[in-house]
Amino acid sequence: MSDKPANDATGQHSALGSWDGPSIFRSTQLTFDPGDKANGSLYLCDPSGGKQSQVIEQVIACLRERALWSSQAPKQVRDDQRQAYEEQLVFVEAVEVVVKGARLVITRCNHPKFPSNAERFSGWKRALGAAVE
Repeated sequence: MSDKPANDATGQHSALGSWDGPSIFRSTQLTFDPGDKANGSLYLCDPSGGKQSQVIEQVIACLRERALWSSQAPKQVRDDQRQAYEEQLVFVEAVEVVVKGARLVITRCNHPKFPSNAERFSGWKRALGAAVE
């Protein structure tokens, strides 16, 4: 991806006060990396409910190029799993990114068995900051 960052007026990622754990788990399609423990409890979230799957694939390719996503096929949280995710995960942070005109949210949570990695999430933000517009 060769686009420049433009997430807000200053060109930075924008942390969203309106996104919290319940709103993310209830209203977005959540994609995660099942093959890299460093990506535990980190999610690519599509507020369109899955209509931006091609952009999600491009974001995953970008993360893979930077060794931030495994080669395993990504997985999505199923509708029948949403409530359990909402109840078991502790929301930490959400950042909105715009990729090729599509609005996505990257999310960091914690779970006792799958703690998130702050350094890895920072890597995601850096990678997408270099790749989004």
